[in-house]
Amino acid sequence: MARAVAGDKDAWHELWSRWNAPIHAFLLKRTGSRVTAEEAGQQTWIKVWKYRKSYDGKRPFRSWLFRVAVNAGHDAARAESTMWTLDEEALKKIPAAENQDTLELRQLLSRALHELSPVDRRILLLNIEGFSSAEIGEVLEMNATTVRVRLHRSREQLRGAIDPKELV
Repeated sequence: MARAVAGDKDAWHELWSRWNAPIHAFLLKRTGSRVTAEEAGQQTWIKVWKYRKSYDGKRPFRSWLFRVAVNAGHDAARAESTMWTLDEEALKKIPAAENQDTLELRQLLSRALHELSPVDRRILLLNIEGFSSAEIGEVLEMNATTVRVRLHRSREQLRGAIDPKELV
């Protein structure tokens, strides 16, 4: 990142090549819409470039980058009002025999996720992306213990919201 901050275009390309796909996947899960995820991804990279000089090299780049992506995803989802909708384009790629069951499971999960607070959904998504509690705390600017507690409560809430009979 230090080279990119200094304006090295090769370093910038390396950062983009390494992180664009994970950011896009995260934003797609976050927004549920390819169009919104692409818009938020573009905004993420625009902001990363614009604010590159404010990056604190003592802190992990990944956490800073995902914080920018969380904000861009939130802004895009709010603007598009598509937070936690189903990605119909991805559903079309699923074989027809599984399509109805998969659609019902996604709808059930989407409803259960929607019952979580926006902060708890972000915590859960970042955890799914492989972030530790400490990293999530850094991205969302909260204490790691608070993250662990909210993650535990969110999982419990999801378990309670999804009736196992509906999964059969």
